[in-house]
Parts: sequence; C-alpha cells; structure tokens
Amino acid sequence: MPSKKTTLRFTSPKERLKNSSTQGSRLRARFIIFFILTIAVAYALYTVTTHTLRSPTPNVEQTTQQPTGTTTDTTTPTPTSGQARHNSPESMLKIKFSCDRVEGLNVKVTEVISFKEDNTCLIWALYKNEPIFIAFKQGEFNSPPGVFIYSHGQYERVAEKNTKFGKKLQDWGRIYANSGYVFIAPHLGGDNWGNQHAINMLNNIVLDLNRSTYKINKEDINLIAFSMGGLAAYRYIKEHPEFINRTVVLAGTVRPSKWTAADCQKISMESIVIYHGNKDVNVPLSLSKEFVKKCSPYVKDLRFFILDGYDHWKLGYTRNKEILLGVWEPENWE
Repeated sequence: MPSKKTTLRFTSPKERLKNSSTQGSRLRARFIIFFILTIAVAYALYTVTTHTLRSPTPNVEQTTQQPTGTTTDTTTPTPTSGQARHNSPESMLKIKFSCDRVEGLNVKVTEVISFKEDNTCLIWALYKNEPIFIAFKQGEFNSPPGVFIYSHGQYERVAEKNTKFGKKLQDWGRIYANSGYVFIAPHLGGDNWGNQHAINMLNNIVLDLNRSTYKINKEDINLIAFSMGGLAAYRYIKEHPEFINRTVVLAGTVRPSKWTAADCQKISMESIVIYHGNKDVNVPLSLSKEFVKKCSPYVKDLRFFILDGYDHWKLGYTRNKEILLGVWEPENWE
C-alpha cells in the first residue's frame, strides 16, 4: 500500500510579518472594546449608586398600609371662603378694646368713665378737631364688634355730658356696648342739618374704621338718627349706600319732595327701619308717611312703625333696646 504524501509549506518572512500584524490588530480591537464596556458598566453603577444615596427618605405615613376595607383621602380639602377668612392670619389676630385707646379711630381722649360692673367704657374725645362720644365694652375679640353711628338732633351737643342729652348718650352707650356694639356719636358740626360737613364727618368715620386694623365690613356698620339727624342719615345712605347695613330713624326729619324715584332706587338694597310717634308735634308724622309711600316700592327692606302715644321726645329719649337696634315690631302700630 502506498504511503501518504505529506506536503510541507514554508512561510516567507514577509508573510509571517503580515500575519503577525493582523493578529495584533485583532487583539488591540478586542482590548478597546473591553475597555469601553468596562467604562460603561462603571458609569452605570456610579449613576445608580448616586441616585440611591440622594433619594429622599420615604414618608412613613405615605408608605404605611391601611387596613383592608378602608381608604385614606390624601387630597387637601379646599376651604370655603368663610373658612379661609376665619383661618387666615389676619382673622386670628385678637382685637383688644380698652379704655386707654379707641380702636379704629385716631382721637384725642379728653375724659373717660369706666364701669366695672359691666366692663364698659364711655369716652369723650376730639376727632378731627370736633367733639365725639364713644362707648364700648372692654375685652379681646376675635372679630370686630358692630358699630352704631348716631346722627343727633338739632340742639344736641355730644360734648355736654351733664345735660339731659349727655345723660341720654351715656345710657345709650351702655345699652349698645352691652348688646355687643361700639356706639359712636360725632358732633357733625353742631346743629346737624344734613349739610356737606355732616356727610363728610360720617364718611370719615366709616372710612377710618375700614382702613384701620378694625377692617370692619358693611354688615357691621349701622346708622341711628333722631329728629333733624334724619336729614344727614337719609342723605348719607343715598350718597354712600355701599357702606351702611341698617339705618334706624327715630322721628326723623326727611324732605320727601326732594326724593325722586331714582333716589329711592339708590337705596334699594338698604335696610331701613322708621319709628314715628302719632303724638309728635315737632316733626310731622306725614313726612315719614310720604317718604315711605314714595320709596317703599323700590327699597327691598323698608319697615315703618307708627307708635301709639309716642311724642317726639318720648321716642327720641327711649331706652328700649329693641328700638335702638331697630328690631322692635310693636303690636300696636298702624
């Protein structure tokens, strides 16, 4: 049997050099790929580790499981306008009333009388260089008490505390204070015929209360007028209906002939309570009747009570708290 022939192949030096270069290139390519992969893996590990270290600690309340069958509403409820107002920082501030200062008005106090039995203060002062009388109850309040501003009669002087009128002011002041109100009686120029000076003084008081820390709203500001003071009160609510909540008029003077339908429409949203005695010989009852007849079709809340047996002064110096607040609806009225 013939033997297998073996052929030997010799590589030249040039071919060996070529093969060696090819193998080296392959090794270098593999090394570069390995190096790139190593860097990529290292960067990925670094990123994951850094994110883990920087992530916040989970809230225990958020991760706590609830018992089966119960749900937790994590939505914060939106407060109503009333809740927002009462929970706001401004509404949480206490308003302090004391006899040594008058909240809301810049006045120069001239005399003070305080009563320990009911904790009320009666203050005589100067406001814009005119006399003013103020009464209130001492203490701290979460919100401002309401206000009654008095438009006085022709010959009444708020600076005279020892006259019949002065004693009336003190009685009224304590009645209002113990009913939860601040009572303010400005001078209004003296005779108070409802002129521009009286209107300006009323408006100054209202605006000062509103601009101060008192921050009083319309719902809290009321007017009470007697006799000739009715002219200023009626004129004020016609010119500034946006400021007054309730107007109480006791035997008040009014000029119905000067009130047009357009004027009545200006006070359409006001609350007006009129008391007039059928024995009044100082201010004719017919004036109130004519005013009510003309404006009642336009005014949303206009109440008129004719009091049997009341003359001008009996009504004007009443100590009936319900009349002073404008809430009395007597049985024997026409």
